[in-house]
Amino acid sequence: MDKIKSQIDSATIILLEGPAGNGKTALEHTIAEICKEERLLVAAFFFSRTAANCDNGHSLFPSVASQLMRSIPQTKRYIRKAIRRNPHLLTSALSVQMKELILEPIRRVSTLNRFLKWSRIRSYPILIAIDGLDECADHGVQSNIVEIVGNAARDLHLPLRFLIASRPEPHILKAFNQLSAHLPEDRLSTLSLTEDEYARRDIKLYLDKGFDEIRRDHPTILSEDWPGLEVVDQLVDKASGQFVYAKTIIAYVASRAECYHRPDERLEVILRALPPLTDKPFEQIHALYLFILRNAKYRARIMEILGLLLAARGTGIEPGHSSTTGYSLKHAEIEKILGWKKGDVGLFLRDVHSIINNREVDQYIKIIHASLPDFLVDPSNSHELFVDVAKVRTQLTDLANEHIRKVDGSKCEHRFVPWSVRILMHIFFSYLFNLG
Repeated sequence: MDKIKSQIDSATIILLEGPAGNGKTALEHTIAEICKEERLLVAAFFFSRTAANCDNGHSLFPSVASQLMRSIPQTKRYIRKAIRRNPHLLTSALSVQMKELILEPIRRVSTLNRFLKWSRIRSYPILIAIDGLDECADHGVQSNIVEIVGNAARDLHLPLRFLIASRPEPHILKAFNQLSAHLPEDRLSTLSLTEDEYARRDIKLYLDKGFDEIRRDHPTILSEDWPGLEVVDQLVDKASGQFVYAKTIIAYVASRAECYHRPDERLEVILRALPPLTDKPFEQIHALYLFILRNAKYRARIMEILGLLLAARGTGIEPGHSSTTGYSLKHAEIEKILGWKKGDVGLFLRDVHSIINNREVDQYIKIIHASLPDFLVDPSNSHELFVDVAKVRTQLTDLANEHIRKVDGSKCEHRFVPWSVRILMHIFFSYLFNLG
């Protein structure tokens, strides 16, 4: 927060980099929420390759502009005027979008309001948060976004802060290195979320808080000192700097009303099942995924659900619910597609709530962690749990063809075609396109 609230009166960039699962998104969310509460947030955009339409780099600046109109209402007239002047602006080059939709409106407002003088009187929005740059679908677009933001930091003499979180992909790091050669030293900084004392401290705090909440939920079962300092330290070691590990452990050990277990027994079982520490940081989280899925009562059905979610990933299907962490489908939608009874999905997923969010309020489910799809599609890690996405899509195309024949046979108009048919048709044509 010190870097965000610094007194530098020019735009600056903060790169938050680290491997998958080590808390970049959680940290970016937290910072964005704090800035929102303090009225410092201009906009936030979260890329996700598992969320429908959230891996498209061309959605970034229009989304930021839309939020800019709410966070700084004076910019609204200039953004609307720019769009009227150029009706194709929303599909123009990214550099043009950045200039016309964001930079020029902010410049106009800052000039009219004597922005810098006004800023000493009260707080004003300064932060543009961009998470998961590496999950943008096109590597060239990723590098282009870095270049465009870098040009803004060089040319914009207003205290905007760009917070960009990403995995340390070589082309992204190269783009930032090229920026550093053309920017003053105080305009670009990097925060690495690697396995260091800060990461260990934060993971320990997260585990302590999680276990404290579990103890409060089960006062007659758990002692006041459960699970003990030694166990917490052991889990911190096994986490290897990955927040996803700590989050999964807490979610697994915590007992839910419809899936009751003793938390102390759950923790003891999982501690015995996990491998000893090695120099491979992802080995622990992969072992955790294996343990949870292998011990699930309805494993075969769960793998069908996961296969469907992964097969639908990246097809741009509109009716589904998108979020910052993953692509979601409704219980009823999955049950229709797979030919199951009403209520089956909720039943099958009871043992895996720590890795699949089974939302009761709106009946959506989604994969919680970005590292789980990576694990499932790599047979060297997932073994018998490997999801062959191409095979699943082939099976779905067979279903799609069957549904299409039925629809054609009954001469049903398109507006009456069930959503389950439309999703299968979309996957079918996406699959054919990918083959080409």
